[in-house]
Amino acid sequence: MKVLGIEAVNIRNGGGLNHLLNFLEENSKTNFFNNIVVFTNTKTKSKLAHINNIQIVVKKAFDLPYILYIFYQLLFLKKVLKKYHCDLIFVPGSIFFVDFPNVLMPQNMLPFEKIELRRFNFLGRLKLSLIGIAQKFSLKKANGVIFLSEYALKIISIYSPLSRKITIPHGIAKPKNKYKINSKFTSKNPMKLLYVSPLYPYKHHEILVKAIDELIKKGLNIQFKIVGGGSESAINSLKSKIISSNIEYVGAVSPREISKYLSKANVFIFASTCENLPITMLEAMSHGLPIISSNYGVMPEILDNSSNFFFNPTSLNSTKEVVTKAYFQSDSLNLEAKRNLELSRQYTWEGNTAKTNEFLKMVYEERF
Repeated sequence: MKVLGIEAVNIRNGGGLNHLLNFLEENSKTNFFNNIVVFTNTKTKSKLAHINNIQIVVKKAFDLPYILYIFYQLLFLKKVLKKYHCDLIFVPGSIFFVDFPNVLMPQNMLPFEKIELRRFNFLGRLKLSLIGIAQKFSLKKANGVIFLSEYALKIISIYSPLSRKITIPHGIAKPKNKYKINSKFTSKNPMKLLYVSPLYPYKHHEILVKAIDELIKKGLNIQFKIVGGGSESAINSLKSKIISSNIEYVGAVSPREISKYLSKANVFIFASTCENLPITMLEAMSHGLPIISSNYGVMPEILDNSSNFFFNPTSLNSTKEVVTKAYFQSDSLNLEAKRNLELSRQYTWEGNTAKTNEFLKMVYEERF
C-alpha cells in the first residue's frame, strides 16, 4: 500500500487525539507506509506539526460544525481523497459515508448503551441517538473495523454484523518499575484517593463525593482529589456537593500534570459505567496504583476479572463499602498494585501501532 489517508476531522482532544499522536509518532520511526495524509481541523493540525513523514491537509469545511462537515464528506471528500492518491482511509472516529476503501475504529460507546442514554436530557439523548445511527450505517459499509476492547466488539457487533474485525487496545507510556506499597492507613497516613475523569452523568462523581464525605465523617482519613474538566453547570453542581475540606475538585489539567497527580496518589478509583477503553485507568495501572473499579462494561476485562475491589458506582452503599474495604485492607491493595503494574505492560504504543499497520495492510490487500 502506497498512501494511507487518516480522516481525523472530528478529533480535537481526549483519547482520540492521544491515539492519533502516538500512532503517527510510532509510524514516523518505522516508515511502514510510503506516505500518510492526515485530513484534520486547524486546531489538531498545530498539535501534529512536530511529526515527520506525514502530510497534513486542512480545508475550511474541516473546521465547520461536525453536522455541516458530514454534508461536505458526502458530496466532496471522495474527490479530495483521490486528489491525494489515497489507497485506504483510516477513520478513528467511525462515522464515514464515502464510498471508498476504509477501516473504522469506533471509540464512543454511549450510542450503543441504552441504559446510559437515560442519564442524559432530551437533547443529549437525541444527539447520541443520531450519532449511533450514523455509526451503525458506517460500520455496515466498512471494509474493516478495529475495536479497542473485546467488550466493545461484543456490544457493537450486535448492531452491525462485521466481516473483517480485530481488537487492538490503545497503548500507554512505559510503565513504572515499582508499584505503590501502602502501609496501614491511619490518622497520620491518609488514603490519597484520586479520580481522573471528565464530569459527565455516567461518571458518577456526585455519588462518589457523597460516599467519601460520609466516610470522612466516620473517621476514615481520606484525602480525595478529582481531576477532570466539565461544563460550567456540571462543575458548579459538583462543587455544591463537596462539604469536607479533605475533598478537592482540581479541574482540567494537561496530560503531563495527570501523571504528577498519579504519582502523588496511593489509590485510584474509577466510577464510570460506560467506557470503551479508559486511558486514565491504564495510566493508573502503569503507575503501580491499586484500583477501586466500577464493575460495569469493559472495566472487569481491563483488570483481568480478578480485582477484589469492584463496586457498583450507581449505589451509594456499594461505593462506601468498597472504599471502606480498601481502607482497612492495605495488604490486598499492595497485591492489586503489583498485579496492575504487570497487566499494564501489555499496552504499548509500539505494539498497538504494529498490529494496526498489519491489519490496515491486510484489509487493503484483500480489497485489491
